[in-house]
Amino acid sequence: MTFYKIVSFFRRQINGENRRKILVVGFGLLLLGIVFFLFFWMRDRRETSLRGTAQALAVQTLRQELKTCDQEKYPETCRSQRVEEAAQRTGLEELCTELKGDAFENCVWGVALDGRRPEVCNEIVEAIARTHCLDAVWWRKAIEEKDPATCVKLTDEELVQECESVTGKTEEELIRTETLATAVASGDPMQCRALSQEEDLVSCLDAVGTGDVDHDGLDAKKEQTLGTSDLLVDTDGDGVSDGDEWALWGTHPAKADTDGDGYTDGEEISKGYNPLGSGRW
Repeated sequence: MTFYKIVSFFRRQINGENRRKILVVGFGLLLLGIVFFLFFWMRDRRETSLRGTAQALAVQTLRQELKTCDQEKYPETCRSQRVEEAAQRTGLEELCTELKGDAFENCVWGVALDGRRPEVCNEIVEAIARTHCLDAVWWRKAIEEKDPATCVKLTDEELVQECESVTGKTEEELIRTETLATAVASGDPMQCRALSQEEDLVSCLDAVGTGDVDHDGLDAKKEQTLGTSDLLVDTDGDGVSDGDEWALWGTHPAKADTDGDGYTDGEEISKGYNPLGSGRW
């Protein structure tokens, strides 16, 4: 039976009154669909508009705050801290674009983790860092919701198994695991060192590394070699950060007066003199 014959058969079976009813119902359903479409479209536009307004206000406020960083001793450290705080406070990952490189990734990571929003991790371009961000968010969601089904979204099979095991632990065990996960996700070795269990400390430092706690450009291992502190940006107090002394000026970051002429390295550098010997640069 051809398509035309089938259509003709049904048309003969439906009288005029039934046709009108079908048309009315069909028109009603079409109208209802249009109403629903317009409702959700308008709602999405409103949400987008509100987010855009909030973002514009947040950017304006943040840039005003960042101007004060120019007066700080270490302006870049100040900028990173201000941007990360503002982004996490507002939940606007767009603010992180005020930063570059690792600082940008850390900012995005913080917003994603704080808001339990894995989609935010997609703002990170570097694949490995993006994967770590996603794993950290899914891990936290799985632990908080005690939902083993969320564990399968982790990218590593060992992590999946560990996650499924953790979701069945006692409250005390969950707190310990969550504390460890938070320390690892922060990327801050100081949070690792705050862990009470030696086993957790070792695991955390293995994942995070010794790191650069004071953000002076030198990691903990290098600071230990130089005899400087990973808790102080300027160990010798000469007005030049440890990282700049080592990488930029060639002075010793643990000696305020590298050449022993009675003037600190910071004084000589600021006035154009050679901190490694006599005369000017």
